[in-house]
Amino acid sequence: MYENKKILVAGALGKSGRAAAELYLELGAQVIVWDESQDPLPEHLNSSESIQDARSESEKALIEKYNPDFIVTSPGIPLTHPLFLFAEKKGIPVYGETDLAFRIMEERTGSKPLIAGITGTDGKSTTTALLAHLLNECGLKAIPCGNFGLPLSELAKKKSECYDVYVAELSSYQLEPLKFLHPEVSMILNLAEDHLDRYRSMDDYLEAKLHILNLQTEQDLMIAPPEIIGAAENYLKNRLDQKVRMKSPPEIRELIHFMLFKPVPISGFSLAGNHNLKNLSFALEALADILKRKSIEISNEVFLHALQSFKGLPHRFEDLGEKNGIRFINDSKSTTCQSMVTALESVKDAGLFLLCGGRNKGIDFSVLKKYSRQIRFFPYGEAGPEIAEIVETRSYADMKDAFSAAVESAEKAEKAVILLSPGCSSFDLYRSYLERGNHFKSLVESL
Repeated sequence: MYENKKILVAGALGKSGRAAAELYLELGAQVIVWDESQDPLPEHLNSSESIQDARSESEKALIEKYNPDFIVTSPGIPLTHPLFLFAEKKGIPVYGETDLAFRIMEERTGSKPLIAGITGTDGKSTTTALLAHLLNECGLKAIPCGNFGLPLSELAKKKSECYDVYVAELSSYQLEPLKFLHPEVSMILNLAEDHLDRYRSMDDYLEAKLHILNLQTEQDLMIAPPEIIGAAENYLKNRLDQKVRMKSPPEIRELIHFMLFKPVPISGFSLAGNHNLKNLSFALEALADILKRKSIEISNEVFLHALQSFKGLPHRFEDLGEKNGIRFINDSKSTTCQSMVTALESVKDAGLFLLCGGRNKGIDFSVLKKYSRQIRFFPYGEAGPEIAEIVETRSYADMKDAFSAAVESAEKAEKAVILLSPGCSSFDLYRSYLERGNHFKSLVESL
């Protein structure tokens, strides 16, 4: 089906785009690579006779000169990009990398992969890793993938290695062009202001998330908070005329309830914070549904070990320990105001010194004003002045300056926590939240 096809990969230098290009080469396609970055192509791609580097071409020339059979896009490129508008005029299909990879996996194996699809504004990566961990501990072979872990195109190349469950983190960008991907279990964890530099409104942002329902049926399960369940029911009724089982997870307070097991105190779960208990409640609903589908029974001991052995993820409310009497927490993955507020409300019984800022994605930070009396803010980067005006403090040019000022203030406090929870993207000063978090770690280690 793909042999000798001309496939244009948009965003080919990113992780998912590169995996997609490699997959199509393996399938015998002629691959045209395009990216706004002019960094060198990886050697194994650059040396292939089946690769054409079209990065110097205009969007119109990409369509008219190369006349691709279809285009595959990485999630970072909006579907309103001129390239896709030219393609639409010519009747050239556009597919998402994750979406097409699902179809290829289905074609190569002769069976539909069991997908647990996870989206939402905050907590996606932790919930994805947590659910994959729980499934593996319960005897199933599961792998985190999609926006977290390996791209689905990377897994589609490994036709000899199959998993019982693919736990896929799916951003709204990956869900926009959905045509093939069918999750037996889906979840929308939450919704807060994010990516409003890409979406015209919160309604548009929510609709992109609701695309996760597009291929689901009444045999499938969607897990979401009550307010999103209502929106999902309207979406199905008005657009798709189909039914999907829907459920909201119970709130976890003092005890963790799972199936018919004896309740477990929350201290039996390895991660701290109410936000992690919410992530756990979603993961347990999905786990119960998948175990039932697979006709698998587990013991109470297995379940307890699964809860206790999950270690969390780097850069997600990561406790770095104490130095000079100050506790440091790295929450660099926080890229929304909601995730920042969740993090700061998880710090109890200590003076909090908050490093925040970066590139604003159209988010309103006015909610921070109510915290300005109890928390010391050290905003930095592009959004620094905006946040500083709201909380009535000064801003800093970069994280290093903000960090130095925070340490100087925290050393005077009896019990202090310095928390990096930026609430913004990292792209003003860093290439990723990983680079930002690692810089924070190096600043702590240098004390």
